[in-house]
Amino acid sequence: MVKKKSKGKQKAKSAAYTIILAIIVIGVFSYLLINELDRQPVTQALVMVNDEAISQADLDGEYDSLPVTLQAQITKEDFLEQMIDRALLFQEADTLGITVNEGEIAEEISQIKLQFPTDDAFEEALDNQGVTIDALEGQVADQLTINKLLNQTILPQIEVTEREIEEYYELNKGQMIDAEGNQISVEEVSEGIRSVLYRQKSADSVEVFLQQLRVNADIVYDRGERNEFLMLEDELCLEDGKPIIRVYTSTTCEKCNLDVFEQVAAEYDVAVYEWQLDTGDNLVTREIEETLSQEEFQVLMEYNPDVAVPSYVFGCKYIRYGNAFPDGNAKEEGRAFREILDQLV
Repeated sequence: MVKKKSKGKQKAKSAAYTIILAIIVIGVFSYLLINELDRQPVTQALVMVNDEAISQADLDGEYDSLPVTLQAQITKEDFLEQMIDRALLFQEADTLGITVNEGEIAEEISQIKLQFPTDDAFEEALDNQGVTIDALEGQVADQLTINKLLNQTILPQIEVTEREIEEYYELNKGQMIDAEGNQISVEEVSEGIRSVLYRQKSADSVEVFLQQLRVNADIVYDRGERNEFLMLEDELCLEDGKPIIRVYTSTTCEKCNLDVFEQVAAEYDVAVYEWQLDTGDNLVTREIEETLSQEEFQVLMEYNPDVAVPSYVFGCKYIRYGNAFPDGNAKEEGRAFREILDQLV
């Protein structure tokens, strides 16, 4: 069975992704006030992010604890991707030795309290959200860790030039009018424009940073039931008249068993690409590539923007992330591949 997926859904995901990135970069108090999770023992991983498991209980607990306004802006599927991003950020922070001390947490809590008229009002807000002060401190520590990571890696590289400010001003000049109808000069609004452009560049830089972390990570999905191909409305992509079949793997992905894929693909007249994402090598060719070509990287970002392994892109018409079944049943994997290839060839 094949599920159909429209381009509209992909665009909606992109918008939701931007929303969450803004939360990561800027920080929103309402997002910090999430119910403390009752972490259950992981019986089966929904996703493995390197050696860290995210279970269905983790996903359900966090998503259900989001404010209703945020749930309306992002689906549970897309929120899972944000949990993966967060895990990658924490893992990178740990690799770089980034820590947060109690004094920094206390200072941030003090700044949050200033948003309330009294301590009682602050405590009432916590009670209404079902959040303990210990839970809030933990989430503040997480946010500070991410902020430190971004401040030590990508944010110092962001620069807004005077030319960019002037270009933004000219592009939006018609809106730069005061209450009396007079034109506001670029000098009067330059700092405001600088802040807008800095936030835009920050969000873009975080997105690129996360993509880089994903490329170097092992992200393995295991949903515990048949993982079906999604059908797209894109044109069939061909090479010398043959459908192009792509699979994405990595050197350390234990569930990326390509034996069945290669056996089935050999039965059809197709062009095959087996991309090993952490080395950049196409395993089908004799030469050893060190990186994806620009064209192939664009394909990766179009059809596998989360850089998941294993994942399959068949003819730019069908995509699947992960194995068909969690136990890697070879017979069922082969049947799933043939079902799609029979329709393509």
